[in-house]
Amino acid sequence: MRALILEGKDTPLTVKDWPDPQPKENEVVVDVKAAAFNRRDFFITQEMYPGIQYPGILGSDGAGTVGDREVLINPNIGWGDNPNCQSKSYQILVMPTYGTMAEKIVVGADR
Repeated sequence: MRALILEGKDTPLTVKDWPDPQPKENEVVVDVKAAAFNRRDFFITQEMYPGIQYPGILGSDGAGTVGDREVLINPNIGWGDNPNCQSKSYQILVMPTYGTMAEKIVVGADR
């Protein structure tokens, strides 16, 4: 598949071939049709976000298809029980996982 890759701080984003994601149990592969570049993605390119890993695929917001079903990707993982604040285990797509700026992404089936 093709993906927008970030190789390191202050490096240009490049489109490259990347291995297709392989789902595990309770995960699905989304064929990405749209992805957003957010301020958070810019912060990641400047190393202004925790947990940055290189190389990486940016993008936490996206939409696509799973089979013949259209889906919106919920990028939040492990918010926790308190609706007013996130848990210590909270994550969002991209760090440490790969993001939506690719032809495909693996996400939890509940996402």
